[in-house]
Amino acid sequence: MGLRAGLEGSRRGGRRLLVAVLSGSTCIGAATIGAPLTANAQEARQATFDIPAGSLSGALVAFGRRSGLQVTYRPEIVSNKRSDGVSGAMAPQEALSRILQGSGLTYDFTNATTVAIGDRVAAAVAPLDTDGTLTLDVIDVTAKSGNPTDLPYETPGSSAYISKQQIERFRGTSPGDIFKGTPGVVAAGGHNGAKLDVNIRGLQGQGRVKVAIDGTQQSTTTWRGYQGVDERVYIDPDLIGGVSIEKGPSSGAEGAGTTGGVVSIRTLNVDDILDDGATYGARLRGGTSDNALSPPSAPTYGQRSDAPSLFDLKNGSGSVALATRQENFDFVAAAARRKTGNYFAGSQGNSTHYDFGGYDRPLSFTKPGEEVFNTSEDTFSALAKGTVRWGEDHSLELGYVHFESDFGESMGS
Repeated sequence: MGLRAGLEGSRRGGRRLLVAVLSGSTCIGAATIGAPLTANAQEARQATFDIPAGSLSGALVAFGRRSGLQVTYRPEIVSNKRSDGVSGAMAPQEALSRILQGSGLTYDFTNATTVAIGDRVAAAVAPLDTDGTLTLDVIDVTAKSGNPTDLPYETPGSSAYISKQQIERFRGTSPGDIFKGTPGVVAAGGHNGAKLDVNIRGLQGQGRVKVAIDGTQQSTTTWRGYQGVDERVYIDPDLIGGVSIEKGPSSGAEGAGTTGGVVSIRTLNVDDILDDGATYGARLRGGTSDNALSPPSAPTYGQRSDAPSLFDLKNGSGSVALATRQENFDFVAAAARRKTGNYFAGSQGNSTHYDFGGYDRPLSFTKPGEEVFNTSEDTFSALAKGTVRWGEDHSLELGYVHFESDFGESMGS
C-alpha cells in the first residue's frame, strides 16, 4: 500500500510538472508572437522589388502592394515629385529609402504594418512622439446655424416659420398680413392701426398667446368696450427678420403659462443686410398704393363716396437699413415710415344678410363704395442693434426699438 501510494504520488507529481512545463512554453510562445515588429524586424525581412522610375506617388503605391505595408502620407507632399524606383531583393526599409532618395522626404514606422511619409523640415519642427502619434496645431472649426425655414419639418409638434423673404414677397398693407398663408394663425384688427393681435387656433388675448420681440414680451392689453380686450404688439414689417410660431402650449422660456402658443419675432440683424464676406451694406425700400384719402378733420360724420382714381397714390411707405460687420463688433440701424389714409369699401357682392328672424340686415354701417372711417395711420419706427465680442466665447448684444403712431381707433361700442 505504501509503495503503491508512493508511485501514484510520483505519477501525479510528474503530470503536474509536465503541465507546468507545457503551460510555460505556451506563455513564452504567446509573448514572442505578440511582440510588435520594429524597424529592425523590417530590415531582417527580405522581399523582391521591381518598381520602375516614375511618379513618387505611384512608386509608393507599388511599394505598399509588394511589401504588404500600409503607407500613409499627405498628397501634397508627393505632388510633382519623381522617384528612380528600385529593383532587387532587399529589406522593405532599404527599398523605401531608395524610393525616397532625392525627394527631401523621410519615413517613420508607426507600428509593425504602417509607415508614415513626411517632410524632413516638418518632421524636425514637429517630430512624432515615441508612441507614433503626431501633435497637430490648433484647428479652428467655425459653425453656422442652419436654415430656420426647415425647423418646422425637423421639430416635433406643430410650428411654423415666416422668413424675411416671405415677408418681403407678401407684404400686404398692414403688419398682420405677414401671417396670411400660415395655417391656424391670423391677426385680428389688422386694419385698425399698426398693431398685431395674434390668434392661434381660435385662442387670443388675456395671455393665451405670447408675442415676443427679440426674446422679450412686448404685448400691451387694451380695453375694447363690449368687444373685451386685445393684446397689441407694435412693430413695422420692414424691421422684421423672421417669425417663429409654436402652436399650443410651449415649454420654452417665452411660452411660460400660455395655452394658445408663442410668436417669436426677430428684428433685423447684420446677416439680413450684408452678403457673405461683406463688411458694409445698406438696404433701401419704398412702396406706394392707391384707394385711400387722407382722413378728414374731427368731428366728421358723413362718409365720403368719391373714391380716388386708379393712379391717385395717397399711401406711401419707405425704410432704410445700414449694417457693418467688423472683427470685434457688429452693428445695424434701421428706420421706417408708413403713411396711409382711410380706404374705401368695395362695391361688389351682397351688402345685406338675413338674421335668424328672417329680417334683412346690412352687413356694415359703411355702404358699398364709401370711406371706412378710422383706418388711417402715420407711423415711424427705428431700430438699433449692436454686438460686441471679446476674449473667447464672450459677447454682449444690446438693442433698441422705437415706435410711434398716429392712427384711427375703431371701437365696438
